[in-house]
Order: sequence, then structure tokens, then C-alpha cells
Amino acid sequence: MKLLLATIALSIAAGCGEGGLENGPLEIESLITSARERGLSIEVKPNGASFNGGEVEIVVPSETQATGPCPSSRVCIWKDSDFQGNRYQFSDRDICQNLNDYGASDVASSWNNGTSVTSCLYEHRDCGGKVLIMSSGAKGSGMGSFNDKASSIRVKC
Repeated sequence: MKLLLATIALSIAAGCGEGGLENGPLEIESLITSARERGLSIEVKPNGASFNGGEVEIVVPSETQATGPCPSSRVCIWKDSDFQGNRYQFSDRDICQNLNDYGASDVASSWNNGTSVTSCLYEHRDCGGKVLIMSSGAKGSGMGSFNDKASSIRVKC
């Protein structure tokens, strides 16, 4: 369901209206209403979406706007190298989050750890497999052999 919400949010932010990105026509309003009735929290913003009160945010840059820096107290991953493309911001601490839930599995190409704790990206779901350790305050404009392979994240690992 989170992936569907991410697709809806990205569709709206990208100006696709009710057409969706790859999933054909979507009844956006009814899907958002249904998600909220099920207790899922989503806030659609002009440039992305926020899940669960801001614990995870997706920022879609416009063609005329730079993606901007990663906010402090967040770990950010970008779809493209050099901090370009869609930015995913995470703040949950000590909880493994599967990137597929937010449409971000196997797409991370750069990262920034703006938190005061060490954080980790994992090759597989549920924080398994190889690990990319992100020290507090560090960032990487490329991912090397880990490029497009991260499937989960833990802030404070």
C-alpha cells in the first residue's frame, strides 16, 4: 500500500493528474481516502509526499528547482548520483525500513547522513545482506559497487 501511495504522490507532484506514472489511470482521491480510512497517514505536497507525520518524505524536484540539501536530523538518499533526482528522507531511529515501501528500492545513487548517529543502507529487505555504513554527518555523491542496490535502511544502526 505504501508503494501505491508513493506512486500516487509522485504522480501528483509530477503533474500527472489522475493518469499515474506507470500504473494506468488512478482514482487518486478515492485511494487517498481509502488509505486514510485504513489508518495510513499521507500528506500530499506540491513537490512530493510525507508519510506517517514526516517520518519518511519523498521530494520530487521541479525542472527549475534544485533538490536542495538534506535537512539536519534526516538521512537522505537520492535516485541519481551527485545528489540529483528524487530525494527520500528518513528519520525513524532504530527501525528497519524497506525502501520498496516508498518506491525507492534499488535506486539509491547518492546519500547524506545529516543525523548525529551512524546509519546503514542494506542490500536486501529487512536489513539483510551487505551493508553500507553512513557515519554521522558524512555523505557520498556516488555509491560505487553499492549503486542501485540498497533495499532497506536503518537510522541508528
